Amino acid sequence: MTQISLTSLILLATREEMHRVWGRFDHERPGITANQWLIVVGVIACLLLTTLIYRVASRRSSRTFSSDSPAKLFRELCAAHGLNLYSRRLLKRLAQARGLTSPALLFVEPQHFDTHNFPAELKSSATELRQLRERLFG
Repeated sequence: MTQISLTSLILLATREEMHRVWGRFDHERPGITANQWLIVVGVIACLLLTTLIYRVASRRSSRTFSSDSPAKLFRELCAAHGLNLYSRRLLKRLAQARGLTSPALLFVEPQHFDTHNFPAELKSSATELRQLRERLFG
């Protein structure tokens, strides 16, 4: 009986009308529809959004960790003490006049603010430097 059913199936498959059975049930032409395009665009948008979120999160964590940059340390110390741009520039000028390797040393060594031996270019800013010393070291 299996041989009869197999033979009848082969004969049925060879008929011309068999494409109707094995064809598309929605009676549309083969190809990509608008819904399929929306799915592809949605998946790509999700991947891009995930990549963007990952990059922002990884960049934020690298900003919060300390580094070996003297300039970055100086900026962080100035921000922690709430110093404005004028005070930052004045501290950089003092560090340069004192020959310091890093202006961040001014935050831990108060003797650099000593007004007795100021360089000539900083004599006019002596009062501002005294105020900065009071602000930083109390």
